[in-house]
Amino acid sequence: MSLIHYPQPKDLQVLIAVVNTGSFSAAAEILGQTPAFVTKRIQQMEALLGVKLLNRSSRGMALTESGQTAYAHSLEIMDRLQNLMDEVTHIKEQPVGMIRIGSSFGFGRAYIAPAIMEIMEIYPELQINFELFDRQIDLNRDNVDLDIRINDDIPDNYIAKLLAKNQRILCASPAYLAQRGTPVTLADLQHHDCLVTKERDQTIGVWELENLQVKSR
Repeated sequence: MSLIHYPQPKDLQVLIAVVNTGSFSAAAEILGQTPAFVTKRIQQMEALLGVKLLNRSSRGMALTESGQTAYAHSLEIMDRLQNLMDEVTHIKEQPVGMIRIGSSFGFGRAYIAPAIMEIMEIYPELQINFELFDRQIDLNRDNVDLDIRINDDIPDNYIAKLLAKNQRILCASPAYLAQRGTPVTLADLQHHDCLVTKERDQTIGVWELENLQVKSR
């Protein structure tokens, strides 16, 4: 007996977003992902189905015949999933029982813990077990219902929702810049000393930078 692989809901969401917006970059913006992520999901879906879903050219993008069928079914499947979520969610008007929530140490203490206190005041019958982890967790292995994490490396079998974008800046003190000079290009950074932060299992010292602008006060 062979195992049959099906497209993941995340793949269907990506296809719908691409068709509705008309471009990979616009779809990535709506999904809170990168264009590379969107391209990868479409390519994986095409490889799984064994057909080409989209034709891209300088004039734009168009669904193939197979793509039109996949898009129509994707809309229907996601609508059914949403109905499932809505019906199950509204079985109880007031949440009760135990829920286990995980997060990283710094972000969890500063932002999630205060929010949990407010939730417990609103829903007194809800019991929340809040745990802080210094590593990337597995929901099943660690017996966690909800994990709030700062990255976009989400397993395919997880249902994820973007809460907010995490934007950071590079900064230095006037004294440091007076001594070492002000970097103007990305290549200049390799000649400077940097203090970096590490979130769980993310590779330390790897930055994704865009819109480079040098500002001084």
